[in-house]
Order: sequence, then structure tokens, then C-alpha cells
Amino acid sequence: GYTAAVLAEIVAHVVAVEEDADLVALARTALAGIGNVELVEAPLSAGHVDGAPYDVLVIDGAIEAVPPALVGQVAPGGRVVSGIVDHGVIRLASGRKTDGGFGLAAFVDSDCVVLPGFAKPQGFRF
Repeated sequence: GYTAAVLAEIVAHVVAVEEDADLVALARTALAGIGNVELVEAPLSAGHVDGAPYDVLVIDGAIEAVPPALVGQVAPGGRVVSGIVDHGVIRLASGRKTDGGFGLAAFVDSDCVVLPGFAKPQGFRF
């Protein structure tokens, strides 16, 4: 709820997704007085398609890859900010969705929790 509360001060509307029911309950209490935050209980990696498309997607933790389901919820020209596991090091990364695709560029080392459900798909190996 903390990141949602901070973002609520600088943007018109925040959709916060959390999959842990206990954390959702805590966040509902903490965010009760903030009118521009919508709290959704759902798998983190699924996002909230009903509110899409989003201009900005903030993933509050480290991931190996952005799932296609989330990329599909970002508006054309929209931005994504996340921690990313880059060769075993957690780095802060940002990216923009364009007609040509989507990608994240890591730019500074960071320290944050690695989120479940965001594993990079394994490629074929001999």
C-alpha cells in the first residue's frame, strides 16, 4: 500500500494489485482515506485487465521478465518501471511500449524483493 499511497499524491488514479489476502486487508485499512486508489486482489503477474490500458506500470519488486499479460495492459507509448534480475544482480529498469515491441533497460543497481510469478520463460536447450 505504501507505493500506491505515494503514487496517489502525484497521479490522478492508481490501480494497486496484490495477491496476498492478508496484505490486501492491511492495504485497505491503510489506504481507506485515499480516494484515488483502487485496490485489486489478483495474481501480480496477471495485473488488472479491467482497468487497462495503463500509461505507466510500476512493478514494486524485482522480476526476471514482464509477462505478456502485463505488456498487453500497457498503452502504446506507455512506460514500465521495475526491479529486474539482470545476470543475478537486481537492477532498476525502465522501458516503453512502442509499435515495434517492448523491452526494459536496466540502469542502476538496486535492492528489492524478488516477486514470485515473474520467472523468465526457459528456452530450448540441448
